[in-house]
Order: sequence, then structure tokens, then C-alpha cells
Amino acid sequence: MAAALSAAGCSSDLLTVATPDVIAESAIGGSLGVTTLRNGAMQDFIVAYSGTQDGFIVATGNLGDEIQTTDTFADRYNTDARNASELLGGAINSTYNQLQLARAGMASVIEKWIAVKPTNSAAKDSLAEMYAIRGFTETFFAEGYCSGVPFSKVAANGDFVFGDPLTTAQVYTRASASMDSALANATGATYRSLASIGKARVLLDQGQYAAAATAVSAVPTSFKYILSHSIATTRQNNGIWNASYPAGSRYNVGTKEGTNGIDYLVTPVDPRVPWTPSTRTGFDGTSRNLPRQEKYTAQAAPAVLADVSKRGSSRRRPASTPRAADLRPTGTPCSRC
Repeated sequence: MAAALSAAGCSSDLLTVATPDVIAESAIGGSLGVTTLRNGAMQDFIVAYSGTQDGFIVATGNLGDEIQTTDTFADRYNTDARNASELLGGAINSTYNQLQLARAGMASVIEKWIAVKPTNSAAKDSLAEMYAIRGFTETFFAEGYCSGVPFSKVAANGDFVFGDPLTTAQVYTRASASMDSALANATGATYRSLASIGKARVLLDQGQYAAAATAVSAVPTSFKYILSHSIATTRQNNGIWNASYPAGSRYNVGTKEGTNGIDYLVTPVDPRVPWTPSTRTGFDGTSRNLPRQEKYTAQAAPAVLADVSKRGSSRRRPASTPRAADLRPTGTPCSRC
């Protein structure tokens, strides 16, 4: 009896615990599994771009004076003052980390997708969309950060492969190649238009204006590529709404910052920056009677990633015309970028 109890007490079965919250690698293989990974990577991109209070739109808007801080956190104020540092952590690091997660995730899914998916039109269009989204993340790194951004990845065997620091020109080259791959795979008009606008944006950033106009010449002026948001979870909320619309928001529509900044709160209202007066107070408790932006008025408000103007040139940002050229997480002075 004692021997039996001893043997039972040493059974390893007691240490074998099911982990329903952890998805095994074997469960996401094959065509269906890769589709699940793709959906996750797409959501990571949406979070990085227009989700969270410090997504790419909000962070670059804060730097470029389209948005101003009504918060109490130093990381957000220092970005507004062009004195950001990764030592502050928080908002500065989260924008960068979210973009890297989206880029690396999409790059990994592309490899898996090519390996297991058929080559029919639907699969090729999905692949084109993924290439384009990867190209947009690369473009954002070139536009928003100084030279030296590395693109690391997780290899097929699970090893982490560190990327070399890239110059801004090299990052644009990669973004352009991603858009070319998207164009090569796209069979439907939606995905060709998305990739064409992405390609034109890179060309604009490279100063190739005539080539940019040519790249979008076949894109309908009514085309918009929409990113969806939801009230289902906080992660799925529109981060621009969260950052700038409710009472106690941490950001607000910027205008005339530094006394000579652009006047975004013009009357009559610029259709790109709709706003109304309000009695809102910012999170800091001292910013009062804040105007309310009326472009993203709900948690589930969609965000536009890509569209074209009637002049045929790609629109840079969904918020307004100017864009932030450099988001300097290392606090590098402009003269050194």
C-alpha cells in the first residue's frame, strides 16, 4: 500500500497542466492557422496606427503641433516640446514598440502565407494587402524616426534575429519594395489602389513628385482604405477619439502653437479638421474650454489609412495636410538627424 501511494505521489501527471490561454505552435499551422495569424497582425497594425492614446497618428500629431498635450505626463509634454527621450518610457516607447510589433508580425505572416496558401485571386489579394500594410509600417518608421531604426525578426526556428540599423534612405527602399510586392500580387482594384497610394507616398517622401502622381493616376478619387474600430474591447477603440474627444482627455486639437504655428481651428471650419467649441477640461485639470474635434466622435469611429485628393496626389495624413517629419525618441536635435 505504501509503495502504491509512493508511486502515485511521484506521478508526473500532476504536473501536466493544460494552458487554454496559450496557443500551441502546432495549432496555428496550415491554411486556417495562417489566416488567424494574419487577422492578429492586422489588428496589431490598427492598434499601432490609430488605436491607443499614443498611436502613430496621435504621437506624430503631438510632435507636429496638430495635437497638443493636456496631460500631466512628462513623456507626452517632452514630445510636444521636441525633447523626447526613450528614458521617459511610456508614450514614447509604446508608439515605437507597437509599430515594430505590427511590422514584424506582418513580415512573419507573409512568409507563412506564401508557404501554405493557394495562389488563387483571393489569396493573392490578401497577400498584396499584407505587403502593403508592411510597407506602410516601414514608411512610418522612415517618416517618424531618425536614421538607425533596426528591423529585427523571429526566424522560423523561433530564434530572435537582430536587424542592423538602417538609414532613412534604406528604410524607404524597403518600403518601396514592399509596395512593389503588393502591386505584383494584387488582382482586385481595392488592393491595387491601396498599394498604389502606398507607393506614391514613398515617392513623395523621396522627392519624386511626378512619379508619385503617376503611381496614383488610376486610383479613383473616391477610394478610401478604412481601418475599423469597435467598442468590443479597449484595444479595439479608436485611439484618436480616446485621446482627444472625451472630457478629461490627454490631448486636444492644436492650433497656433509657439505663436507662429498653423491655425487649425479656423472659421469657417476646415473640412479636414472639423471642430466645435466646448467646455471640456483636459486631464491636467487646468486646460479648460477645450475645442472638441469632430472627426472621430465615437469609440468605434473608423480611421482612413489611404485615400487620394482630387489632384491625384496621395494624401499624407488622415488628420490634416502637414505631417511630422521626425519623431525623435532619443532626443536627437534636428541638426543631427
